[in-house]
Amino acid sequence: MTPTASPSRRRWAHLASGTALAVAVTLGVTAPASAAPSEGADAQSTATYLEHQLSKNDYTLPGSFSPTDWGLTIDALFALAAIGGHDDTVEKVAQRVQADGWDYLQYSCYSDIGSFAKVSLALQIGGGDPTRFDISKAGDFGDYCSDVESDGPHPAHGAYPGGDRNDTLDLVGLVREEIRLNDTEAAGVNRGRAGHVGTNHFDQTLAVLTLARTDEGVPAVATSYLAAHQCLDESSDDFGGLGYSRTEQCGSVDGDATGFMLSGLVAAGKKVGDAVVDRAITWMKNRQADDGSFPASWSGQGNSNSAGLVGNVARQLGTAETNAIADRTDAYLRGLLVGPDDVVREGDDATQPGFARQWAGAIAYDADAFDSAKTQGIQGFEEDQWRRATTQAVLGLAKLPGWSDIPAVETKLPAKQLTVSSNKRPTAVGTTVPVTATGLAAGEKYTVALSGTQVASGTASATGAVSTSFTIPKAMTDNAYRKLVVTGSQDDRTGSVRFATVAAKKLTVKLSATKVKAGKKLTIRVSGLMTPASPGLPEKLQVRMSRRSAVDTYAGPGGVKTVTMTVPRSKGTTYVRVSGASTSRTAVVSFKVV
Repeated sequence: MTPTASPSRRRWAHLASGTALAVAVTLGVTAPASAAPSEGADAQSTATYLEHQLSKNDYTLPGSFSPTDWGLTIDALFALAAIGGHDDTVEKVAQRVQADGWDYLQYSCYSDIGSFAKVSLALQIGGGDPTRFDISKAGDFGDYCSDVESDGPHPAHGAYPGGDRNDTLDLVGLVREEIRLNDTEAAGVNRGRAGHVGTNHFDQTLAVLTLARTDEGVPAVATSYLAAHQCLDESSDDFGGLGYSRTEQCGSVDGDATGFMLSGLVAAGKKVGDAVVDRAITWMKNRQADDGSFPASWSGQGNSNSAGLVGNVARQLGTAETNAIADRTDAYLRGLLVGPDDVVREGDDATQPGFARQWAGAIAYDADAFDSAKTQGIQGFEEDQWRRATTQAVLGLAKLPGWSDIPAVETKLPAKQLTVSSNKRPTAVGTTVPVTATGLAAGEKYTVALSGTQVASGTASATGAVSTSFTIPKAMTDNAYRKLVVTGSQDDRTGSVRFATVAAKKLTVKLSATKVKAGKKLTIRVSGLMTPASPGLPEKLQVRMSRRSAVDTYAGPGGVKTVTMTVPRSKGTTYVRVSGASTSRTAVVSFKVV
């Protein structure tokens, strides 16, 4: 029997007709660093298959009815990020989404906020910026989205009535605002769905996953909404499972729903020992089939999609019990994966019986689909089903991270010479001084170091500027010409300036005479000052003979400065006080006025 005649084919046809599929088959959340390649040849062979499928379609995947299916394309991005070692491809896909993904969103707005959440998550993982999503090519899209709500433009849209709008959307802010609106009776949009986003539980989970990656985290009401889908009837075979419906939970429990929503709950902080998680584990134990699969609600049959989602979160929970569940799921999925021994010819043609070389690593939706491909080839719509099944099922293979552990790619910025400025004159240790720099990216992290010692850090402004200050460490006790360095998020994004520091010191003062007639001239020679070479400036110097007689000047060559002053007319002992860059660099001498 071919997959065209199977129930699994009918399900995928239904999902592909709208945005439900785009949100249903996702894979990934959060982590701070780029992924290393996963262990195991099977996952890497799946990555090779997905990369081939993407590269031949300009780093997107086609759908059944369109040359580009953005939802499926993003699923492949998540899968490759989870497998690890394919950052270049992940980044290329994210760049396509950032540039052209507005086409995926333009009919969504408030009717399907999950699409916004999914694109936001893709850009978070793929190295893009979901807070500045480009809609400059979207025509009246921004205006349409801004006017959907009866109470005016959405605050997160950057869009305003009459077409006067910005060309970017803050996707993260938009998702968070939708949750806030749905949790506010006064907003008039609650409809009894506190904390809800979009149209279904997949949308809600995507919202939780993208918000889990932000500093603000996930609103508790959004997590509670997911948990409310759990079957709590202990007499039901599906007790502990999570269903499509929030009012008929036990009648709608599904493997996809349970695995996906449970992963969202884990990303939001739920763990083993929490009732909602422990009940879900009970469902996994009771409902896992002998072959390791989990049933779909609509057919009651096992499939690789549900197995991938449930097996992944079971592995992530990490107990001996859940690891055993994940091991059985892993074995089931490997039985549906096209391995080296299944390949019978070279090339990419899937229409002939048996598997071509380029299909190694693909994962069938179920055993019927796998057997049909071996005997009759993969025809027409079946090719789309294989791509969709693979992107979701692969996460259930052993050694792959859970949703909240899937790392984002480390996007490499171009090398940049920064322009740095600070005090140009010698400055005393213990002094707080300003430093500025330009040339960074908006929001880029930076550090400031003086002679290799970090003295400040922060985040660049929206224009990529640095404006901060630091205190010269008192441990720098010698007079020295130092390098003040500002470095961005990469070592090749840096700039420096010469910076002179001076330590506490008693300056040397010599007078031309020790007795001077009133009103005559006295020559004062000060040494021990600091004069940096160009482009630095010399140390400041003040010479004061009385309260009313002072000279402000700078050190001369060799750190020496000679000044001539008129002595006061009052006879007796008079003092000459000199000070350099700080009050710790002074000297006092006396002479007599006769």
